[in-house]
Amino acid sequence: MHPLCARWLSEVDRAAAEMQALLAEGEKLDAAGADAAASPLRWMGLAAGVAAIYSRLELVMKEIADRVDQSAPRGEDWRRSLLRQLALPVPGLRQAVIAESTFALLEPLRRFRHVARNVYAMEIDSARVAAAAEQVPPALAALRADVAAFCESGDVAPTGCARAG
Repeated sequence: MHPLCARWLSEVDRAAAEMQALLAEGEKLDAAGADAAASPLRWMGLAAGVAAIYSRLELVMKEIADRVDQSAPRGEDWRRSLLRQLALPVPGLRQAVIAESTFALLEPLRRFRHVARNVYAMEIDSARVAAAAEQVPPALAALRADVAAFCESGDVAPTGCARAG
């Protein structure tokens, strides 16, 4: 396996392990009683964790764009553009890195990341945080499968750039 592919998959695996740990901590708080489960600190912690995990995935995707496409989006909407870039094939250069279904799983997490980083602790919506946290495991699994399939496709050259046609 190409060393870049191994690193990308390792980062996704680390994010999955972090998410499992976050969910386990949440279960401990739930078991501790209603006060702990309802605490804004619990929900802010989970929101920050989900945002950090998405940020880690974003770094993987940005490196793929930088190394394979030799071009990552810039500007105000670069995060959404990055997802869209990886969901589209580049004719003669590479297949789509992520499936449309994976894009559909990651896009709400991208939006949630923004909210989580810009909301005040006492305004946190626990239902929205819980919903985002539930979306993370399937998004991680889909991204891992897509990156693995991309790596197996042969579109990653020894330099990390996409192979020409």
